[in-house]
Amino acid sequence: MTPDLPGLDRAGRWDMPARLNMAAQCLEGPDGSTTIINLTRDALRDVSRAELARMSDGLARRLLRQVNPGDRVGVLLNQSPWCAAAYLAIWKIGAISVPFSELFKHDALRSRIGDADLQLVLTDPEGAWLLGDLATALMVDEVGEDSPPVDFADTGPEDPALLIYTLGTTSSPKGALHGHRVLTGHLPGVAPSHDLLGQSGDCLWTLADRAWIGGLFDVLMPGLTVHAAAVVARTQKVSAQAAKEVVRRGSAPTRLEGWHNPQATAEKFHGDWLIVGDRGQWQGTYLRFVGREDDVITSVGCGMGPAEIEGCLLTHPAVATVGVVGTPDQLRTEIVKVYVVLKPGAEASAETLQEWVKARLANYLYPREITFLDALPMTVTGKVIRKELKRRAAAEEEMSQ
Repeated sequence: MTPDLPGLDRAGRWDMPARLNMAAQCLEGPDGSTTIINLTRDALRDVSRAELARMSDGLARRLLRQVNPGDRVGVLLNQSPWCAAAYLAIWKIGAISVPFSELFKHDALRSRIGDADLQLVLTDPEGAWLLGDLATALMVDEVGEDSPPVDFADTGPEDPALLIYTLGTTSSPKGALHGHRVLTGHLPGVAPSHDLLGQSGDCLWTLADRAWIGGLFDVLMPGLTVHAAAVVARTQKVSAQAAKEVVRRGSAPTRLEGWHNPQATAEKFHGDWLIVGDRGQWQGTYLRFVGREDDVITSVGCGMGPAEIEGCLLTHPAVATVGVVGTPDQLRTEIVKVYVVLKPGAEASAETLQEWVKARLANYLYPREITFLDALPMTVTGKVIRKELKRRAAAEEEMSQ
């Protein structure tokens, strides 16, 4: 018989406490138990729950000098014990964490930092170099661990705790604001898919960056909550794991709202149901994921928003118009394909435009195929018709076989 899952009663209703803080959820448990197994080459060691609490308290006390409840604080860290401590410290004082990936380049960071109105980012030397003058960098490992305990903020399930940026298909990446309920909301989906996670001796590991929901709320934080040790191994290549968000409006894993975008919030809901844009097919008793109903491109586990890539390419002085689509690829699921119209008299090679995207957004976002055209299919209002470009790409793929 399946045991009761955290956050749900036997009837499948969400049973949320009146007061809830995600940091408290993650740090409760025996002080001597191992919470993180650090396999990074230069820092092989286990981190106990008591040590993680001291690390987060040190950061929390430092943050309290300039951060108030409800303020946004960025996190730009790769897999490490300090990454876990950074999120816990932010939530502990009632602030809002904003995850960033060290795969991002200047333009990708600038758009998100500006939209979130960030002043402070918890990071390391590599992240500080990426940040430049976009925000103040606070080096996590320079804060120290020796600090008196910091009280948990008196937060509830609906109080904001996480601002994470989704992929934009027709505009820049959009911020989705989540409350302290989001961790509780993920546990019922994580536990069954990991053989009833929380058994003695359990540990979790993923390559997914802690900047993605898959790495943060499908592995690291659920592991801390159910006392399963999380393995961290710093790596330069990340395969982000897809995350499914459940059961309905007001349920724990669903977003509170779209950041600065009430219209988008309303459009995402059909009645009480959040429509996430995934498409599937029933195959017997199994539901097979087959793609998205929007223009998000999925390649080697990473979601890519075409609008962000298009916006980057349009900043190149030789580019007049551009359209970005995904085309099928046996190895990667999809690849990014770009159709470009150059300005009269201008010249640019495919390699030049690829490097332009790599240098400004992220290496994984660069277009693997670029085709130069004299014109793109456009609507009467001047928008690129991606459906036409997808049909063209499919026809080109068929002819090449």
